Amino acid sequence: MFTEKLNPYLIPGALEYINLWCDGYPVRLVIKNARTTKLGDYIKRDGKHQITLNHGLDKALSFHILTHEIAHMHAREMYGRSIKPHGPEWKSIFSNLILQTIHLFEPELQTILKEFAKNPRAGYYSYRPLAAYFQKKENAEVVHLQDLPIGTVFRIKDKIYKKGQKRKIRYLCKNLATGKQYSVHPLAPINEIIEDGKSG
Repeated sequence: MFTEKLNPYLIPGALEYINLWCDGYPVRLVIKNARTTKLGDYIKRDGKHQITLNHGLDKALSFHILTHEIAHMHAREMYGRSIKPHGPEWKSIFSNLILQTIHLFEPELQTILKEFAKNPRAGYYSYRPLAAYFQKKENAEVVHLQDLPIGTVFRIKDKIYKKGQKRKIRYLCKNLATGKQYSVHPLAPINEIIEDGKSG
């Protein structure tokens, strides 16, 4: 189904499982430019499934995100659209898929995922050991949204935002050019700090 062109985004051995899990499903996989509000998503439209994944993620994280989204696809097909997106049905499927492939990950991550799989979270960043693992693998100089004080004005790509309060997991940030509010991932990388929220 998916060719070796997907391998550059994945850890060794992952493609085999993705093809196994997607066999028989009319599914389209799209690699997107990095988005600040999500790392991946799933949607079913006109009888077809679509999964998207951000470009530039760590390979282990890419596979974890794809596993998360494929679990949504399986849950939708098994239980219909009336279930909660991250309810017990999805949790059970996601946990099973993680445990099927846990041997593909390095030992440190295997240990973390075994615990995570007991009660999968809607986002990996809400499980501190998993978030810390992937943060550690990034460049130590990278600044994330969660590192900034409330009120900081910052740039992500070519857009300027002001950091607001945390709402559940994500931060509410205002686009200063449009005035619109966006729910932004706490681990979104910051390109430039324009005005420190501690000043003034």
